[in-house]
Amino acid sequence: MSNLKFNIGDNPEVSETIQKHLFKLGAMWRFFGGATIRNTEKPYLYLSNGFITHGNLESFFVADENKEVDIEWMKPTKRETVEIGGKRYYADDLADALSKIKEI
Repeated sequence: MSNLKFNIGDNPEVSETIQKHLFKLGAMWRFFGGATIRNTEKPYLYLSNGFITHGNLESFFVADENKEVDIEWMKPTKRETVEIGGKRYYADDLADALSKIKEI
């Protein structure tokens, strides 16, 4: 198993998904042991020699020599919303819908 690092950011769901996949590959938590989802609030995860650890510091993450795995595609996108008549809509969905309405 390779030595990897993951920039989770503020995405607990992404952390949980990555942990589940790592557990399936046989990884476990270094200091806690086992394959229990934990520390999903931590912004960084590391896999070294089959063991998972977590971190808080960006400077440590950048300096770490493990290979970074690109997980940006897993992170939810922040979409702009618009409120109309007390209901919220995604701005891009609203613009698309309005573009399909014919003027009278």
